[in-house]
Amino acid sequence: MLMMDVPAYGGQYFFSRANALADQLNVPMQWQIQKVPGVGHDYKKMSQSAAAYLYRK
Repeated sequence: MLMMDVPAYGGQYFFSRANALADQLNVPMQWQIQKVPGVGHDYKKMSQSAAAYLYRK
């Protein structure tokens, strides 16, 4: 099953499906998941947290 065929959505589900697909294809999973508490669906808070995570030194 390809990830785009799945009926469920959401970051954690997408991540778990990608991980399962990597296992199925016998390729390394090179993604990481970072949970950000207290952000919910606030794109401003999420983008600030994402920038801090991506551009950390």
